[in-house]
Amino acid sequence: MYIISNMKILLACFVAGILFGQSALADLTPEQAVAKERGLFLYNLRRTTESAPFLKVAAEAGDRESQYLLGEVLRQQTTFLDDLSQTWFELAAHQNDVYAMMRLFKVDDALCKPLNKCYPESNEFQGWRVAAKRVAESRAAKGDGEAMYQLFLMSGEYDWLIKSAEAGFGQGQYWLSVEYRQGWDVFVVPGRRIKTADKWLLAAANSEYGPAMDELRSILAERGDVRGNVYWTERAAKAGSLNAMINYAAWIADTSDYFRFPLDLVKAYGLTLTIVQAELPSSVSYYERKLKRLRKKMTPDQVEAAVYFAEYWKKTYAPLSEFPVKYGL
Repeated sequence: MYIISNMKILLACFVAGILFGQSALADLTPEQAVAKERGLFLYNLRRTTESAPFLKVAAEAGDRESQYLLGEVLRQQTTFLDDLSQTWFELAAHQNDVYAMMRLFKVDDALCKPLNKCYPESNEFQGWRVAAKRVAESRAAKGDGEAMYQLFLMSGEYDWLIKSAEAGFGQGQYWLSVEYRQGWDVFVVPGRRIKTADKWLLAAANSEYGPAMDELRSILAERGDVRGNVYWTERAAKAGSLNAMINYAAWIADTSDYFRFPLDLVKAYGLTLTIVQAELPSSVSYYERKLKRLRKKMTPDQVEAAVYFAEYWKKTYAPLSEFPVKYGL
């Protein structure tokens, strides 16, 4: 028999109250949507503590993704699953968020059984592991590559990773390339392993998966493929890669650079300004000094044009990101 502490009872009441007051897919007000967008931006730049108040606005409105990410922020702050992070994971799990269910695998079932809400389609709760597997298998049967990847994470069965990659899920393609590169599976023909790993890395990059684009740039640079590195750096910057943006801005600000980009001070200033506006704690002053040096080479009209270019870039391309994995350590 499960013994439920007073704290668990209070949390159960809190969860039940929100569950019965929210729809499965929350409709956010414009203000809540703006808060979520800001929270995601900060979270993806690993400014997790700053992201929490913004994510909480959307999470309290019933937004499943915000609930999961808020749970992640709290879990990372304490380095373990405490009552508060568990509560947000449970709210997301009740809306069939598989990653949230996976976070709850090691949690006892004392809170969920009294509510009888741990798996909406079943009157008998059999544990979060069963619930997560059922939801993921249902989605995988419909061709959902991310669900296939989740099944790989749960089971460790490489068939699911291969299926995820073949279904076009960028993260699955990337990790399949990593596994091949690190020695998984048997290849008889010399060079076939690297070619296969490269194939899936390129597929992941073409799926706009940020870490794959950054790794592909690095590999191309090591191989001396200047043209390929330049192409993927520009493309990765447009996909939001902070690292690629830093390189791209530096290259077009200095014609002596190895890559021989045409000098474009307006664009270089605009891209650097975008980096500064991301307010990265460890590097704001460094990039502000870079802006100051660029301004000395520019006319007032060029600086004004660069400010407009920065706004154009932010409206046209993906927000800056360091691409934290959604489900990691």
